[in-house]
Amino acid sequence: MKLKLEILRIPFKVVFKHASAERKVTSTVWVEAIDGAVVGYGESCPRPYVTGESEESCQIFFEQFQYEFEKVNSVAELIAWKSNHRGHIQNNLAAWCAIELAMLDLFSRRENQTQEELLGVKSIRGIYQYTAVLGDASWESWKVLFDWHYKKGMTDYKLKMSGHVEEDRRKIQFIKSQFVGNDRLRIRLDLNNLFKSEGDFLTYWGALDEEVFGVEEPLEFPNYEALNRISKQLSAYIILDEHLCMSDQLNLVSNYQKMIFNVRVSKCGGIINAIEMAQESLQRGMKIIVGAQVGETSVLTRASLILVQALQGNVVAQEGAYGSNLLETDPLDHFIEFGHLGLLEVKD
Repeated sequence: MKLKLEILRIPFKVVFKHASAERKVTSTVWVEAIDGAVVGYGESCPRPYVTGESEESCQIFFEQFQYEFEKVNSVAELIAWKSNHRGHIQNNLAAWCAIELAMLDLFSRRENQTQEELLGVKSIRGIYQYTAVLGDASWESWKVLFDWHYKKGMTDYKLKMSGHVEEDRRKIQFIKSQFVGNDRLRIRLDLNNLFKSEGDFLTYWGALDEEVFGVEEPLEFPNYEALNRISKQLSAYIILDEHLCMSDQLNLVSNYQKMIFNVRVSKCGGIINAIEMAQESLQRGMKIIVGAQVGETSVLTRASLILVQALQGNVVAQEGAYGSNLLETDPLDHFIEFGHLGLLEVKD
């Protein structure tokens, strides 16, 4: 087996903005695992503000261990390598994700199996429902994005907030006004680690005064103690993203019944780690959202579907699967993307 790594630059059809970044193009690490005519594909989206990684750090990790990776020849050997290099992987979660996915894809193609069969997971055939994700934008641009999702009949919304009370409240109230009497509407807010202190956030929250399902990452990372306290004061769930990338971090979380883990395959270091962390979180009483990195291609979208199946559908929401609605192109033959009502049907 031979491995190669490159950086993908796929333009977005619209600019996507939140409190931590603004993107017009993908920032994606792409790995190919090659055995003769058989090729497996892996992907990750390194984010400095999530796992501390960059495209450059992923390349360094890949080059450091490339010779060892190329000697891995089965799922058992891949798991053994992962176990023996836990420290290195924890410092390179996104890099390892792309490498692991490429090898799993290669092994499955070589054995004429699906990746989920290789991992002992039920087939991903079925219908999956996705969340609308609206970036932080000017009112005019934001309204165009909302209208697009609204016309698709989507009722589950994740809003990237600016931290400006009047601006944020206006968007929340506008959405609610479009769904009067519709009990299927659900809104959650993402603050992308915007507030420096617990007090700053609670002041904002009190002024906002809007009932929503959950609020994601309101505080700068790391601040587990404050998040644990906040979870006892809010009726909304606290959704953890940057604060949960590695299994050890689960021990820093309490009040599990009020916490939701946003599990993203890329930030958790691949599909195997993501499954293990999500299952442990469910056992502790947390809820699960299967999330996505902005700009994912169909490779990570499919990996997330395997995660949903491994959890037997026990998730409160799924994010991603924007496909050609966001990206100009996809490295695979076709996009995996949701359609009307946010539904994605997988037949084979």
